[in-house]
Amino acid sequence: MTNNTEHATWTVSATSCITYTRDTVTFKAAWSLKPTGNTNVATEAPTDTQLEEVRGEIDLLHQSEVQNSAFYVEKKFIRSDNPEESKRLWEAQVSQDFLRSFAKTEIPGLTVVVVEEDQALLDLVAAEADAENNRYFEQTHSLK
Repeated sequence: MTNNTEHATWTVSATSCITYTRDTVTFKAAWSLKPTGNTNVATEAPTDTQLEEVRGEIDLLHQSEVQNSAFYVEKKFIRSDNPEESKRLWEAQVSQDFLRSFAKTEIPGLTVVVVEEDQALLDLVAAEADAENNRYFEQTHSLK
């Protein structure tokens, strides 16, 4: 007898960007966990417990970037006179934290993706920020 039960495979994604006005900097980051496929083999898909662990990691990443953005401004790592370097620093921070969080994760059926400055993902996650599988961060700081 063949098992026809389908199990979802998932993708966890992260993206970030930074924008400036004359006197402010706005940090944005988004993390999303979405079902992206199916498999008939249960061992090739994440369990509910594993998905909860991924959601927990996303929550920790969100909390970490709240602290990082304030630290960057306080220590003057982010400056309006060098926006490209500031952008590179922020995006590298978000990407590295994300990849480090999932580097040792061996969850079957989970794909880990970092997309640089994906405005569509930022917009989507911002619109669904309260959804169980999404976390959105946006914070504006004064540069004065």
